[in-house]
Amino acid sequence: MAGSITFVGTYSLPEGRFEEWVDAITDMVDYVKANVPRLSSFEVYVDDARSEATGIYVHPDADSFVDRMRVAADRVDRG
Repeated sequence: MAGSITFVGTYSLPEGRFEEWVDAITDMVDYVKANVPRLSSFEVYVDDARSEATGIYVHPDADSFVDRMRVAADRVDRG
């Protein structure tokens, strides 16, 4: 996809709270996909040890990326 933006972020998962994290990230992915219609892809992968996750977001342009960050921040701020 020419001109697209791909963001890759890797982060540690909270020890002993994997199922809780799965619920939270599933909710976030669903929320972002519903509220950022131009998002091309939003995928999250977890390592075998369940200690680290990698999120990959693909956007057609910078405006879509900025919109995704705003939508996700709104959700995180609500707690």
